[in-house]
Amino acid sequence: MKRFSSLVILVFLFLTFCSKMTTNTDHPVNFEAGQLSLTIDMKKAPAEVAYLKGFLARADHDTIFFDFEIVDGLAYATINEVENGEWYLQVDAYDGSGNRKYSGSVYVFVEAGKITPVFLNLVKIFGGIDITVSWGGVPQNMMLLMALNASDNWRILLMKEDGSKIFDLIDGRYPMWINDQRDKFMFLRNGDELCEFDLSTHNVKFIASLGVNANFLFYSRPLNRILFDYKYFGDYSYLWQLASVNVDGQDFHTILSDTSKKKYPATPPNSDWIYYHVNHNGRFQIYRIKHDGSQNQPVIAGDFHCEFPSFNRSGQQMVYTKISLDSSYKAVVIHNLTTHQEQEIDVSQLGQPTYPAFSYDGADVIFSVIVGPEHKDRQLFRFNTNTNNLTQITAGREYFWYARPVFW
Repeated sequence: MKRFSSLVILVFLFLTFCSKMTTNTDHPVNFEAGQLSLTIDMKKAPAEVAYLKGFLARADHDTIFFDFEIVDGLAYATINEVENGEWYLQVDAYDGSGNRKYSGSVYVFVEAGKITPVFLNLVKIFGGIDITVSWGGVPQNMMLLMALNASDNWRILLMKEDGSKIFDLIDGRYPMWINDQRDKFMFLRNGDELCEFDLSTHNVKFIASLGVNANFLFYSRPLNRILFDYKYFGDYSYLWQLASVNVDGQDFHTILSDTSKKKYPATPPNSDWIYYHVNHNGRFQIYRIKHDGSQNQPVIAGDFHCEFPSFNRSGQQMVYTKISLDSSYKAVVIHNLTTHQEQEIDVSQLGQPTYPAFSYDGADVIFSVIVGPEHKDRQLFRFNTNTNNLTQITAGREYFWYARPVFW
């Protein structure tokens, strides 16, 4: 059967809760009602599609009608007070004259505390949508990160890159995507427990105990291993080793043993070089090393503190922070790994930058800034890599110390 065009629509059903409810999945919640937030990828939609409408229906319940807002190739709709259980979902696509061009439906089960992705395939030849429900990853404009909540507990969050949506997932630190579908991630719990979180089911699987106080976990695709640094001389030591394990938490391997501070390892997606920052002479510099510990060499060195190397998905650019020794000048720097040309964004007026990361499409850089008198008073900012337009994307006191944004 020939299909003239297709539209893959990814719907995410994010559940938060109303009165006397919480997004913290570790506490009791009211299973009576929730808020349904739908996100649909419209980038492959036929040009004639101008807007979308939808409704939810269920026996003995009023039908819930809603509209989608389309922004930057994504369509959004939010429905409040959705009762827990099975619902009939229908989505209709209209042209600019108000003619319904495509329509499709599927039964979805709204369950508290879970994210249910639904794929809708639009088949133009029949004017209908053939809908298949299956598991999938989150939209590309959403990132994983960690933050302290008001109770000083580290929480793993799922956040839209402009900060407009935040979903509190679980206790833990250092989340890292482990596949291109972005439907699962690994993270660290209780200091040394490597765990896996399934975004489809919200199930947590214990993988292994690393046996060390690990920090800055990073999944290296070229090596297919998890990189990290760890304390090796007691809980209050500032001396860290660089190490790795397999994705099953086994085959512990020490890459580098020295007397410097935290390393923050990362690899480009197309290289087995391990980049890290190190402090040998009173200032942080960026080095790189092979997994067997050979060819340890400086990459970015000078009369500044240069830290937190991170890469875009093509592996052509690296971003890092740059701070003068007297802390009067602070910047986020994009470094071309081929030409070695640099684009430097002065953020001195904001505060100390940390944890820079490229967005999924590489168009933006998101980073954390220490904005308050306390070290944990950190908020997220971003700038466009073409226009350098700088905006703050988080604010308020619900979370502190936003750290380690991860898109891929």
